[in-house]
Parts: sequence; C-alpha cells; structure tokens
Amino acid sequence: MATQVAPVRGMHCAACVGKVERALTALAGVERATVNLATEQATVAFDPERTSFDALQAAVAAAGYELVRPAPDAAPGAALDAERSAREAEQRYQKIKFVVGAVLSAPVLLGGMSHILPWVPPALQNPWLLLILTTPVQFWVGGQFHRGFLHDLRYRSASMSTLVSVGTSAAYFFSVAVTLWPHVFPAHGVTYYDVSAVVITLVVLGRWLEARARGRTSEAIRRLVSLAPRTARVVRAGAEVDVPTAEVRVGDFVRIRPGERIPACPSRRRRSRRSSPGPSTAPAASSSGPPAWAARPRWRGSSRSSPRRRAHVLLSSVWPIASPRSSSRSCWGSPP
Repeated sequence: MATQVAPVRGMHCAACVGKVERALTALAGVERATVNLATEQATVAFDPERTSFDALQAAVAAAGYELVRPAPDAAPGAALDAERSAREAEQRYQKIKFVVGAVLSAPVLLGGMSHILPWVPPALQNPWLLLILTTPVQFWVGGQFHRGFLHDLRYRSASMSTLVSVGTSAAYFFSVAVTLWPHVFPAHGVTYYDVSAVVITLVVLGRWLEARARGRTSEAIRRLVSLAPRTARVVRAGAEVDVPTAEVRVGDFVRIRPGERIPACPSRRRRSRRSSPGPSTAPAASSSGPPAWAARPRWRGSSRSSPRRRAHVLLSSVWPIASPRSSSRSCWGSPP
C-alpha cells in the first residue's frame, strides 16, 4: 500500500473537499483519501498494483479539479517556496479586485438607496451611470464566479460560485432590461445594480481574507519545517556517519551532540550519568507511527535506545505538526 500526498487546485469550500474525496475513494484500489482545504492537499493511500497516480488525476479531473503531481526531485523547501509565491500572487490578485469593486460599488450603492437617502446627487440616480459602474464589477471583479459556474455546469454540480453567479446575474440583467426598455416595465422601474455590485464585492473580500489566512498557515508550516535538521549522525558498524534524515532506518542509533536537535523519536533511552556534558544517542522513528519532533536534549551524558518510528516532519519544542496523522501525545513519554 502506497501513500501519496499531492496538491489539489480549484477547491474553495467544504463541498469541493467532499467532491474530491468521493472521486478518489470511488476508484478501485484506493483504501483511504483525505483532503485538507487549508493546505489544499490530498493524502491518498492506494494499491499501486490496482491503480496509479494517473488514474487518481483522471478521477479528480472528472470531478472538476486538478490533482498536481509532486516533483520527485524537488530541493528541500522548494515546494513550500513555490506555494508561498503562488499564495502571495493570489492575495495581490484578490486585493486588487476587492479595491476596484469597492471603489465602483460605493456610488452604485448610494444611487440604489436614493429613495432612503434624499441627499444623494441626481447624477448617481441615473440608471445609465449605474450600468457603466456596475458592468466592470459584474464581469471583471466577479469573473471568477462566472467561470466557476460554467465549470459546475460542465460537471453537473453546484458550488458557491454557482450561487453567486446566478444571483448577481439575475439582478444585473434584469436591471439592464429595465434600463434599456423602461416602457416594458412601467409598474416596476427600479433597478438592482447595487445588489449585483455589492454582493460580488463582499464575496471577493471573503476570498481575499481566505487567501491571507491560507498564506499565514503556509508560512507557519514553512518556518516549522525549516527547524528540522537536514542530516543525522548515525552510528553504523561502530562508526559515525552523516546521512540525510529521510535515510535513518529502524534500528539505527543517532548520535546527538549537546545543543543539537533530535532528528528522530525514541522508544526508550539509557544514558551514562556523567558529570560533564557529552554526546548522546537517540533512536530513529518508524514510518508507521505519528509524526516525530525535533528537540534539544536537556540531559547530560550519553544514551542509547532502540528506535520505533522514522521521522517524517521535525519540529521544535516538541510540538506535533498540524496534519491528519498528528498526535497530541509526545513520543518521549516521562523523562527518565
């Protein structure tokens, strides 16, 4: 059974998460599929003999989303740097759209409330001016929602984009009809340009705030991952060798110098009680358990122990990383 973690693009709400998970679990050979909306990643456990990553991509594409194949030879931190750049670009894009939408929607809102606010200038009550101000908001600021609606129609589904697109388009095109042919609507000469413009602007504001929150989460994870030691000094055949942390095997003993972070999670320790500080050995961690942590040893002297889990992600201060497999229990147990 293989486990693959890959980014998923195109998700915006919990309904999107459910669609991707159902599409993945419906495949033969997929044992488990978990999608995280905050990190926009899918964790899939599948049988390589019965299915493949290409089949997973096809299933997600059929649901209307994109499963991105992770780069196999990416440098450490390269994926997080690319993700951070993409999120920053998304934040700038959503911010620009919100600012443009707010500037254009403010006079439209005042013009639509002229029956309540008698001090509104007559120029803002002109439906042709309201049409000119609302059109960029409807089709440029809110273009992402209309594209999402067409996307949902293609895959016979519905999402928040469907709701926003249908509601604002109904208000906009009805107002256009009233503006172009007022004699056809003699009993109802009211336009709803303000509804279309304000709703789109507020939803774009929500998208911008969502992008900021995701960016902060991504940056926090990047900083935590950067605390992980890249190499471990392993005692093999009586000699100490430096190996990448990912290559630490179950059964290895890791030599830890005073002040260094521990790159693996031990099952037990024994140490010699010496008065002077010295190096120590700690166990590696296996891939079957929860994530391990990186910590600085507080004891003095040397210790040896047997490993039980291999480290996946290393953090500082003995904190587990936020992931579906994380555990709130420290692997150290009680101090010796």
